[in-house]
Amino acid sequence: MSEQPSTPPTAVSPSTLPHSPGPESSARSGAINVLVVDDDSETARALKRSLTAMGNVVEIKSNGVEALQALQHHPFDVVLSDVVMPGMSGYDLCARVKAELEDPPVLVLLTTLSDPRDIVRGVECGADNYITKPYRPEHLTARLRQVLANRDLRRTQHPGEPARISFLGETFTIASDPAQILGLLLSSFEELIRTNQALEVSRQRAEAATRARDEVLATVSHDLRNPVGTIYTSASLLLDMPLPPEAQQRQIEIIRRTAQRMDRLIMDLLDVSRMEAGRFSVDPAPEQLRTIIAEARELLGAIAAAKNVNLVADVQDDSAIVRADRGRVLQVLSNLVGNAIKFTPEGGTVTISAHVDDGEVVLAVADTGPGIAPEHVPHIFDRFWHSGTGGGSGLGLAIARGIVQAHGGQIWVESSERGALFRFTLPLEQKQASAG
Repeated sequence: MSEQPSTPPTAVSPSTLPHSPGPESSARSGAINVLVVDDDSETARALKRSLTAMGNVVEIKSNGVEALQALQHHPFDVVLSDVVMPGMSGYDLCARVKAELEDPPVLVLLTTLSDPRDIVRGVECGADNYITKPYRPEHLTARLRQVLANRDLRRTQHPGEPARISFLGETFTIASDPAQILGLLLSSFEELIRTNQALEVSRQRAEAATRARDEVLATVSHDLRNPVGTIYTSASLLLDMPLPPEAQQRQIEIIRRTAQRMDRLIMDLLDVSRMEAGRFSVDPAPEQLRTIIAEARELLGAIAAAKNVNLVADVQDDSAIVRADRGRVLQVLSNLVGNAIKFTPEGGTVTISAHVDDGEVVLAVADTGPGIAPEHVPHIFDRFWHSGTGGGSGLGLAIARGIVQAHGGQIWVESSERGALFRFTLPLEQKQASAG
């Protein structure tokens, strides 16, 4: 028994099967009789709650066999079926419903729709529509009513007439053949996949930025807590206790050194922030290579001597001129040499060397310490990364890499049982390069 052609597109009448007992449909006006088929009972119950909350009548079956049996004895307006089910898939169920029932209900597939071939499979088995997971409950009933309205439109058509379809409250007449329609649909779906992929990349970047912000906040709060406490303690001693001049001077010096550490940490954090935002820059100029290395040795000599570590320099070409930001290159050398001294035992040696190679200068810092564990090497330039063998903010090597890359150079590390070796490159001044 078919529905009357005069039924308005927005009105929904339950399908009736000639061979079914035909129990009366829902007494509620406008309600949709829905058969939910899903082997996931939790998902099925959630669907039922959403649909019944909108005034619909819902029955649940856990597999395709049970669904076919129910359809033989009860009329349903819509079958809402999961695609992936054991035994009989949603595609198989759809094909059988369309082939075996004289007046089949609308069949809507539930799927993630992550593969364009899902659309082709749905068309192949005769599905009327899809609802993608995760779905929004408030849109379920609206989607089902639209699908039913389109079914009613098809039933009013005469053979050979262009298809009519309702979409977003408007009725369209479709003259294209099925192959054209499917091609257009798949092209649109492909664009949606690209858009979703771009959105996923944006989401991941946003999450990474949030994690980075949280890491910065955690690092700043942790690394500033101790120096702030030191300054507070020293200031309290100066204010509360009658200290002799020598002790006062000692506390003032502690405050000064601690403030310098805090300032350095803040500057490091600002440098990392600029690097990650793409706003970090250097101001290169012609610089004597031997002068830069001599200054680095002078700056760090006292630290090496205090630990009884030999700090030596080996510059093969004293006349080499690099194009570099002198202050930033000294910052790189300070980080590398300072780390090398920290991990070199007493009596060991830290060597700063440089040589010209193929139009660029290769600088190296080598130590005679225990080296770097192989599993730590890939992370050595990561920001906030600690090997567990020393303190610090975990920013020094990340900043060193950013400075070298801003000069157009590269930095890398080699490690063995004889110690660690850091190398980085700087551009050779062009006049010097052409003269050579």
